[in-house]
Amino acid sequence: MTRIAASQRDPEERKGPAREWWLKDSCPWVLFVGRFGLPESGAVFHRFHMIARALRDEGYQVALLPETFGGRPEDRDKDGLYRYDGFPYFPVESEGDAFGKLGTRIKRAIGVHNPSLRWLEEFWPRKIHVHAVITASLPTACLNGVASFFRQQKVPVIFDDKEWYDPSNFPNWAINPNYYNFQLLRYWLLKRIGNTLAISTLLEEFNRQRGCRVLRLPVLVDVRAVLVRAKDDHRDRTQALTVAYTGSPGRGKDNLWVVLEGMHLARKKGHDVRLRVVGPSREQLLSFNGAAPDVLTELGDNITFTGRVPAAIARQEMAAADFTILVRPDRRYARAGFPTKVVESLCAGTPVILSPVGDVALFLQDGREAIFVREVAPEAVCHALSQAAVMSREEHGEMRAAARKCAEDNFDYRIYAGAIAGFIKESQQRVMAFS
Repeated sequence: MTRIAASQRDPEERKGPAREWWLKDSCPWVLFVGRFGLPESGAVFHRFHMIARALRDEGYQVALLPETFGGRPEDRDKDGLYRYDGFPYFPVESEGDAFGKLGTRIKRAIGVHNPSLRWLEEFWPRKIHVHAVITASLPTACLNGVASFFRQQKVPVIFDDKEWYDPSNFPNWAINPNYYNFQLLRYWLLKRIGNTLAISTLLEEFNRQRGCRVLRLPVLVDVRAVLVRAKDDHRDRTQALTVAYTGSPGRGKDNLWVVLEGMHLARKKGHDVRLRVVGPSREQLLSFNGAAPDVLTELGDNITFTGRVPAAIARQEMAAADFTILVRPDRRYARAGFPTKVVESLCAGTPVILSPVGDVALFLQDGREAIFVREVAPEAVCHALSQAAVMSREEHGEMRAAARKCAEDNFDYRIYAGAIAGFIKESQQRVMAFS
C-alpha cells in the first residue's frame, strides 16, 4: 500500500497539523506511543485500537503515535491530518534508515535512534490536557527516553504488558541483545514507569509484587462487529470434522506437530477429521522442531495449507471451521499471555480445542465452549478430537452459542471502558499529587 513519506511533504505542512490541531480541543487526551503499524498490522495495533475505543466511550480524546513510515493516503483529511476510525495519528518516520538495517537496530537498542522521542521533542503540544500515555513495543532504551520525557511533563506513562519471554524464545539467547533488552524492561524499567496494563494474572501478580499499579485487561475485541453463522449451520456427527489452526507455531510456541500426530491417531480410530492450517506453509512446518514427515504424508489431502493470508481471511477460516485448535506447553511464557486467536474464534461462534494454560480456564469451561487438551501429547489431542467428532448437531450448536456468549461476556472492549478510564484517572491524580 502506498504511503506518503515525510520527505515527500513540505516541512511546514508536516509541522502545521501536528502543532496546531492539538490546540483545538480542551478535552482530556490519551496518547498511544509505540512501534506499531496501521490497520491489520498486528496484535499491538489491534489492542491499542480497542483500548482507544473504550476511552472514547468514556469521554477521552485519543491520538496515536505509531512508529511507521508515513500515513495511508486514504486516511488523510483536508487539513493534512491522518485519521483511522476517527482517531488522529501522526506517523513517526525514520530518517532514511530501514528498521531492518543492523546499524539502525543497534542505535535503537542503545536509545540513540529514538523516532518517538524526536517527534515529541519537536511537536509536543504543551497546552493540551494529556492525562496519560499508553505505550508498548519500544526497545527498552527508547522507552526509557520516552518515559523520562513524560515524567518531566508530569504525564503518567502506562505500559501495556502482554508477553513474557523465556530464553527458548530467542535464537542464541546468551548472545542475543533482544533477550537482555527484555530483561531490562521486565526487572528495571517497568518498576520505574510504575503503571501497567497486564493481559494475564501472571503478569498482574508479578508487576504488583514489584510495586507497580496494575489493571488486568484481557484480549479485547469488538464482538458486535463479528458476524456468526446461521443457527442451523451446525455440524452433524455423520459429516467430516473440520478443524482450523491459525497463526505461526514460532519457536515452540504452539505445538502443531502434536496436533497432527493426534489427528493421525483419531483418523486411525475411524473419525473423519480434516485440518486447515492457516499461516505456515507445508515447507515451513517441516522446518519446525518435532517434524514427522511420515505423518504429514499419511494425512495427505486431509490437511490443507493456505499459506499466509490477511487477518480478515484468517478470521473467515475460523468462522467456517467446526472447531479451532491450539496446543501449547504449560510454560511461563504461555501462562503470561492470552491467545488472541482463541478470542477471535469465540467471537465467530467457533468453539476451541485447546490447552487450559494460564488464564484460559478463568474464561473457558471444558465441555461448554471448549474441549481441553490436558497434556501436550498426541493421545490427548486424539481424545479431544474424538469428543468433537461424535457430537450431535444439537451439542455442536450449544457449544457454538456458548462460544459466542463467552466472547460477549468477557472480551468485548465496552465491558472494560470504565475500568480503563478509572485507572488512567487514578494514575493522573497520583502524578499531580506527588509533583
